[in-house]
Amino acid sequence: QADTANQLFQLQEAPRFTLWQLPSQGGGQMMSYVIQTAGGKLMVVDGGRTEDGSYLKNFLAARGNHVDHWFISHPHNDHMSALNQILMDPDDISINTIYHSALLPSFYQVNEPQQALLTENFYKNLDSSGIQVVNFTEPGKTIVIDRTKFKILSVANPDITVNPYNNSSMAIRVWDAKKSMVFLGDMGKE
Repeated sequence: QADTANQLFQLQEAPRFTLWQLPSQGGGQMMSYVIQTAGGKLMVVDGGRTEDGSYLKNFLAARGNHVDHWFISHPHNDHMSALNQILMDPDDISINTIYHSALLPSFYQVNEPQQALLTENFYKNLDSSGIQVVNFTEPGKTIVIDRTKFKILSVANPDITVNPYNNSSMAIRVWDAKKSMVFLGDMGKE
């Protein structure tokens, strides 16, 4: 019983992560979250539009200019353009790993051709960045960072051609012993 009580106490007293939702700097919709574990690891989910890039850079600079893990839900402008800007001009920001679920050219060129050039440039910048990039092709992977867990719930789905980029959002559950949340990107009802 003492071991069980000790385990319960440890769960209740486990470190919490801190979450910031960053505001849009251009007035449009966007998604930009920064998570810091109790152990000091920094994660970003999406990042926002190009005009959000400077604000995000300053926010990260105030926390040491190092991102351990960056998650991109899908390659729409309001989710990945701030990261794309950082990839092209990192200043002093370093990033260990970027996670995403890549769309195939045969999918995006047919289903969202107006996004093709932006998507191709983003993928090119990822490839040439020198940063470790992990492309999830299957859901279910859990990454544990300082007792904070990130589980990939969904990945790009070429079978859904209605609202295709949004419905191919990489959904992520984030939780620790105290709280849990789900990032859906722009996933729709399909």
